[in-house]
Order: sequence, then structure tokens, then C-alpha cells
Amino acid sequence: MNNKESLTELLAYANKYMNSQYECNIVLGEASYKNIDLLIVYRINELYQSKRINEEERNRLLNLHYKKIVLEQKLDDAKTEKEQEEIEKKLAKILEDLIPYGLNEEISIETLISNTNNYPRKLMDTNLLTALILISDKLRNEYNLSALEAAECINSYGDILYINESAENIEYFLHTDLNTWAKLMYENYKGKSRNLTKNDK
Repeated sequence: MNNKESLTELLAYANKYMNSQYECNIVLGEASYKNIDLLIVYRINELYQSKRINEEERNRLLNLHYKKIVLEQKLDDAKTEKEQEEIEKKLAKILEDLIPYGLNEEISIETLISNTNNYPRKLMDTNLLTALILISDKLRNEYNLSALEAAECINSYGDILYINESAENIEYFLHTDLNTWAKLMYENYKGKSRNLTKNDK
């Protein structure tokens, strides 16, 4: 995806998604963009809007993310082990470029949350995971937490995987303002931190 029209269309879709409550699944070229993918596109453009990267770098990251989606889809369809290995090598190279920008954070957050609970790993609902990423952003930007601290903060509030177990739980979580969740989680996290400190003395 290198032409300006396609990139402009993709950014428009991402902005529309961020301002809606609806499930998104669009296809541009060979890539099928779901909620999380559009969130990553939005974040790339935010880096550009805040002047942390220039337009050329923004377009390069958008293209890298496009290639990542296409390769992930090809990996699912790979018929031989050799083909899988070749695709995985290409993906690893792309991730090396994306990770420093925090553009693959959905994987690390899901892993951190899943690994800190004593339940079998289950694929997290896309909308719930997207909400958690947005909450993580708020915790990092408004309360100056690191990515790891934000994940610990989210997890300390309660069993996120329990929310993931039913559509009703997910719907309740998503219908509460994310700023409210971020504030509640932070206050709970800092309260627990203070209590632990007192108990240690």
C-alpha cells in the first residue's frame, strides 16, 4: 500500500473507527483491517500529528503495518513448515521496526494480563482488548506509568479474563467510559501500592 489515495482512505477509516462504537472490518489491498489494526493506524497518525515523526516515516510505518497484516494472513494459510519459517522471519524483521514505536503493544498487554492470572490462555475479545489498549494509553499519558506498570495497573483491578468469558461482561465493561476505568484502576493500583509499602515497613 504505497499510493497516497490508499493511505488517505486508511487514515479516514481509522479516524471513523475511533469515533464510533461499532465493529470494524475493512479490506484494503491484500490486508483485512480489524479494530486493533485500525487502532494501530490511528496511533501511527497520532505520532505524525504530534510531530514525533515526519510524513515519510508515517507512511513507512503504515506500509510496514500493512505488510505485517498480509504476512499474518499468509502465515495462517501456509501449507509447509518451510513456508511458515520464511514468513515468520519476515514478520520478525517488521516487528523489529514497529515495536520501538509501541505499535505492537496489543500482544504484550494481552500476554501480561493472561500470564498474571491462573487460567488457561483464551483469545481475548477484540473490542475488549482494544479498550484495554486505550486505557493503557490513558494510564501512560495521564498518570505517567510505563507500559509494564499500566498492564499491572489494569490487572490489579480485577480478573480481566473473567470479563472476557461472557458477552454480557464485555458489554458492561465497554459501556462504561474508558476515562472512568482508567481513573478507578489507577486509584486502586496506587492504593494497593501504598498499602504494600506500609505493610513492608
